[in-house]
Amino acid sequence: MAGKPGFTQITLMNGAVQVVGESPKDQPLPHSVHVTLVQESERGDGPSGFAEGPVDSPAHDWHATFPSEGFRKGPALVVGWEISFQPQFFVTTWQQVKNIE
Repeated sequence: MAGKPGFTQITLMNGAVQVVGESPKDQPLPHSVHVTLVQESERGDGPSGFAEGPVDSPAHDWHATFPSEGFRKGPALVVGWEISFQPQFFVTTWQQVKNIE
């Protein structure tokens, strides 16, 4: 796999938090993408926000939307894994710290 997937933006809006990402455009479309989003409480005593789930209809540019309960603007850990079958079976995992805007 020449490139790798990544998260480009996390936005808090209207009772939802949206995680936006992209997969390598020089590769076939991913078969599936899964996202986990975790944000530590402001007190530093564990997570205040936690959400995970698959991306509906993965494409080269994709997003996952979760309920915003427990999330606020600020840093969060986002973890992803992507499964591809072309040109061969391949699983990519990655993690990033991104700000929820």
